[in-house]
Amino acid sequence: MRFPCLLILLLTVSGCGSERVTEVAGQRTNSQGEITEKITRVEKIVTHTALLTPEGPRHYSTITCRYYFQENGKPEQEFLIGNSRTNNLLGQFLAISNSPLWVTFSETIIWTNRSEAAHIVTPEWVKPPQSRTSYQVNDLDIYVFDQKGFFRHRTFMALQKGEEKFVPEGQTYAAVYTFENGNRIVAFKSPKGLKKYDVLNDTVTDVVTK
Repeated sequence: MRFPCLLILLLTVSGCGSERVTEVAGQRTNSQGEITEKITRVEKIVTHTALLTPEGPRHYSTITCRYYFQENGKPEQEFLIGNSRTNNLLGQFLAISNSPLWVTFSETIIWTNRSEAAHIVTPEWVKPPQSRTSYQVNDLDIYVFDQKGFFRHRTFMALQKGEEKFVPEGQTYAAVYTFENGNRIVAFKSPKGLKKYDVLNDTVTDVVTK
């Protein structure tokens, strides 16, 4: 009885191949510009074929990531960053000045009706100027970590660049945020105004504009 089940499984999903992509995700340098720490990302992409679907054979890919830390030329050691094995959307890894910690980020485009996302926009291309209430925001995920297992994850709502003024095609839905003060501060534009997140103290402050 096991053989028909096995045959069905083999006919349903068939692996087609895999690819490995290796890149330097981040590095820390000393005052002389020498690299003292490096994080390498190894991305494995496996392509599968689902043979038995209503539409016929369909291809899909699964992606897993592994991260390796190297200090002063010593052998690399694998480490985890939260759910980094399955979270393949992490951005560049930024070393935080005067700290052993690192920070990285990802963002997700959100089309939402969450009341806390509501904000007023006046697009510059609308003539005459017309203000409207928008709920168009991104979830900005900030991850603070080290190679020894420390991990903190915070999610903030950040406005998109393309809501108020024209930006190049492809960047319209990117969120408004920057890293400052040696990557210790994440400045972002929220529905409630400009804010700054201190990644070391885990605090958020409002930016008062005149």
